[in-house]
Amino acid sequence: MIVDDLKAVDTLEYARQQRPNTKWTVHSVTSTTFYLDKLPDFPIGGCCFEDHMPSYVLQNKAIVPFIIDTIHHQLYDDRLCFFRCMAAHQTGSRRCVEARARALFRQ
Repeated sequence: MIVDDLKAVDTLEYARQQRPNTKWTVHSVTSTTFYLDKLPDFPIGGCCFEDHMPSYVLQNKAIVPFIIDTIHHQLYDDRLCFFRCMAAHQTGSRRCVEARARALFRQ
């Protein structure tokens, strides 16, 4: 979760590493601002069965489209494409991502 990731970062040490030379010192980090941008025209999930993926995506061996359930050999129809990609990235494997994808979706 993003909150846990932010808590794990040593912000003061990061600021020390960014100073131009050792003459500069970091006294404190007073505030942090986060900007979240909504992407209204960017669909998350659902692209697999409403709009067919272009052939160059399907034929590229470096892209895993997650359009077919490899265990049951059926097209996905649950709009979790994005979360399957996130799960595959986090686990380092494109196999057995269903449980992790559903957990990410529930977050």
